[in-house]
Amino acid sequence: MSYRMIALIVILVAAVILLLANRLRPDVIALAVALALGLTGVVTPEESMSGFSHPAVLTLMALFIISQGVTRRGATRLITTTLSRLGQGDETRLLVATMAGSAFLSLFMNNVAAAAVMLPPVSDAAARARVPAARLMMPLAFATSLGGMATLLTTGNLVVGAALREAGYRPYGLLDFALVGLPIILAGMLYMLTMGRRALAGLSAVEALALPDPRPELTAQYALRERVAQFRVGSEAALLGKTLGQCELGSRLGLTVLAIQRRGRFVWTPGPDEVLRLGDALVVVGREERTSQLAGPGIVAEPPDAALGDLAQGGPSWVESCFHRAPDSSVRPCANSVSRSL
Repeated sequence: MSYRMIALIVILVAAVILLLANRLRPDVIALAVALALGLTGVVTPEESMSGFSHPAVLTLMALFIISQGVTRRGATRLITTTLSRLGQGDETRLLVATMAGSAFLSLFMNNVAAAAVMLPPVSDAAARARVPAARLMMPLAFATSLGGMATLLTTGNLVVGAALREAGYRPYGLLDFALVGLPIILAGMLYMLTMGRRALAGLSAVEALALPDPRPELTAQYALRERVAQFRVGSEAALLGKTLGQCELGSRLGLTVLAIQRRGRFVWTPGPDEVLRLGDALVVVGREERTSQLAGPGIVAEPPDAALGDLAQGGPSWVESCFHRAPDSSVRPCANSVSRSL
């Protein structure tokens, strides 16, 4: 057995052990393997770094950037909120809306990102419709997986398309998988509406998730009403004309901006690029000793009755989830945890 063969086996075995031990992040292990292959002479230095210029890798990087950009700009929030309202109050409509929305997002986004975007509104809609959330989580996961198969923008399809290009054949196009993928999506939805739905309804372990209405419980638990404050922005306010990111209310005062009341309407969960205008009312959450520091010249405190009323009527959607820090420093959902809508 040659030296290169022995070195290759040792590196692969070490990589597998590190992955199973879960002590290092997978991307760090992958970079270490590429570096080890180059240093030991198994491949040339050029070959060890050639993967970073592979079309499939570059396309995946671009896909993650697009997914993050779409999420931050609020487009996905608008889609999921609309679907949540369409399916509210009826389990069948909610199931169809959940799977249709998840599959649609995964056509253009990474499957994991699409599932993460859909999880909060689906949990909220399930609580409002008195439907156990567990009956919707598996259809959501299936729909994101099926939707990803209908376009080129999924890992397996990208890798195969790049391999065809390298072999001299015509690579796959964006919609070449649609003729097969779209019927599979419809078949998956039909299955979940019939046989799959009956199978999920028979799970006795999820019946405890059908809470009467968790919002009052969580509102009291986090003392939300006691920690909500509202401040009107006047002409002398130092915050006037600045974005929320420039105001640094979170890093400087430890406050969370829930909404901005503008011309009688609420803009819930505004982004950091939202500019404060004259007459805006900031609705923030924080301890009293912190919210009181926001008042000053041109900023007047006022009762947050309108914001609390809109909150009670279900204006925004809130989700309580459990997360923990894994050994590789990543943040992951807790095992056997339940997300509840607030």
